[in-house]
Amino acid sequence: MFRLIYCIFWLVIFFFPIALLSVIPPRRRRKASLFIYRCLARIFRINITIRGELTTKEPVLFVSNHMSYADIIVLGATLPGNFISKAEVKKWPLFGWIAQLTGTVFVSRKKAGTMNQLSDIETAINNGKNLILFPEGTTSDGKAVMPFKSSLFKIVETRDITVQPVTLSYTHINGLPLQANERVKIAWVGDAELMPHLREFVNLGMIRAEVKIHEPLHVKGDRKLVADEAQKIVADWKS
Repeated sequence: MFRLIYCIFWLVIFFFPIALLSVIPPRRRRKASLFIYRCLARIFRINITIRGELTTKEPVLFVSNHMSYADIIVLGATLPGNFISKAEVKKWPLFGWIAQLTGTVFVSRKKAGTMNQLSDIETAINNGKNLILFPEGTTSDGKAVMPFKSSLFKIVETRDITVQPVTLSYTHINGLPLQANERVKIAWVGDAELMPHLREFVNLGMIRAEVKIHEPLHVKGDRKLVADEAQKIVADWKS
C-alpha cells in the first residue's frame, strides 16, 4: 500500500507538467514526452537498459512485442515517437489520460474503421510524427511473440516509412532474474483487472527492462512480408 501511495503522490506532483504537453509546440513535444515517460519510469522503479541504435531516417514506425501497460512507460521513455493504440485505452485510468496528452493515435479494431485508421496514421506521419506500434494486437505473458497482424502495416504500402523492430523484455526483479511464475506479476493478460494488477506491480520493487533496438528492415512495400520479417526479428531475440 505504501508503494501505491508513493506512486500516486508523485503522479499528482507531475500532473501539471504532464498536462502542459497539450500546449507545448509539436516540435518540442517529442522531447517533453520522453522526459515525462522517463520520470514515470523512475516513479514506478523501472530500470531500462537499451541495446542498439535508433535509425536517423524518419519517419519511423517502431514495432514491438507487447506484455503490459508498463510497456508504454518503457518504450515511451526510450523511443522518440507516438503510440498507435486501440481506442479502448482512452478509458484506462491514468494511462489513458497520459496517452491522450502524449499524442497517441487511437484506432478502432473493427474492420469498418480500417480506412479511418489508415487516415489517422497518415495524418500523424504528415505532421512529422514517428509511431510506435504493438502489432500483436494484444498482450501476452512474454514467453513467446505472437504473429504480427499485417493489417496494421498497411501504411508501408502507401508511404515511404522506415520500419524498425524492437524487442522488449523484463529480466529482473530487485536484482534477481525473473522467474517463469513471476511473469504474470508484470504481464497484464487475459481478464485480469487493471487496478488490482497495478497495485501488485508497484509493490514488486525495482524492475529491470531491456529494450533491444534492431536494425531497420530492408523489406518494404508488402505489408505481409514486412509484418512477418519484423515478427521473426523480434521473436528470435527473445528466444
